[in-house]
Amino acid sequence: MGAEDNVGVEEELEPLATSRPKNEGHNFLAQSGLLNSKDNPERNQGEVWIVRGGSFFFVVECKMPVNAFKNDPDQDPIMTYGDIYGKPMKLNSPLESTVTVVIEQVEENGAIVTDVGWQYDKYLKSLPHALWAPYSESTDPCKKGNNISNLLKSDEGSITLMAGILITAPKPVMSPDPFPPYQVADANLQRLFSEKPFPAITTADPAWEPDQPHMGNDPKEQYDAVYNAWTKASTSPDDEMQKGFVEILAESLKWKKSDEMKGIAGIPARLKEGFMNLYVAAPLLTK
Repeated sequence: MGAEDNVGVEEELEPLATSRPKNEGHNFLAQSGLLNSKDNPERNQGEVWIVRGGSFFFVVECKMPVNAFKNDPDQDPIMTYGDIYGKPMKLNSPLESTVTVVIEQVEENGAIVTDVGWQYDKYLKSLPHALWAPYSESTDPCKKGNNISNLLKSDEGSITLMAGILITAPKPVMSPDPFPPYQVADANLQRLFSEKPFPAITTADPAWEPDQPHMGNDPKEQYDAVYNAWTKASTSPDDEMQKGFVEILAESLKWKKSDEMKGIAGIPARLKEGFMNLYVAAPLLTK
């Protein structure tokens, strides 16, 4: 074995990555409407989501809190919340932290357009008070003479800040219905054609039209007029005319017992007793 075999060969070190991973400071969390495949329920990071539009909403969570949100980089913020401080940095002025989310859609012709109709809301979260609250020397444990016991209180351990944006899909639009509603009842109708047209409707004799028994405005007089016309016919020569009218009517309707119908031509006894209480208005009589 030669001497060259004992010499070690140094491996070349790969250069460190110079580019940071995408979305390092954000988490995309689907809250509702996310559909999982039955064959493969697990989803890898960065995989395309399949969602249900009517109930889909998700959160863009930021690892650093934000105090402003834009849906257009060239426009002013549409949402702001609170002030953010860097307590470990000993800053007394608030930080500016703005997140911009632009939702775009690729059309069939390949053009990219901004998708409208999305709804935005604040995603609030409790964050450590020691990181994002204003700095004060009186609460700095490094300063001599500060009351350290106040720093151990648990009631001021967190502060509510905007940690992201809650984004809801546009409201669903009802699809156009080019077909009219199907009328089941009309589907069974059949058109019949007759050789002769239907005869014209004959106008009834004006004598059969109803008329007020009394032309005055007194309701009692109207009731009395109807009552007298109905009851006096049974005790006067008009009784035969009344019975004859009922008999003719029964014969025209082909009722077999037309003679027996004459017995009920007069006013019924119970109606006669409570006539003034049974009608809410005076009945009308024929002319």
